[in-house]
Amino acid sequence: MPDSPSITESLVLLLTQHQEPLFRYISSLVPREADARDILQETSLALYCKFTEYDPARPCRVPKSHPTPRHSTAPPWPFIHSRL
Repeated sequence: MPDSPSITESLVLLLTQHQEPLFRYISSLVPREADARDILQETSLALYCKFTEYDPARPCRVPKSHPTPRHSTAPPWPFIHSRL
């Protein structure tokens, strides 16, 4: 086994480490748990497809709070809901 992890191993490690907080954040934006799980799955796939472009010097952070009330009828990002 090589000393440094492969790109795929690095991504799996990051996703595993941050999956629960990411799921909680997504769950705060949509009313149904099934929708939140679908969005998390699509997000994971998008991250996998774009991971080679990831620059650790410019980390992306999930906001601690969001101005939209939990389960608001107005989607915070319409493009996400248009794909569901």
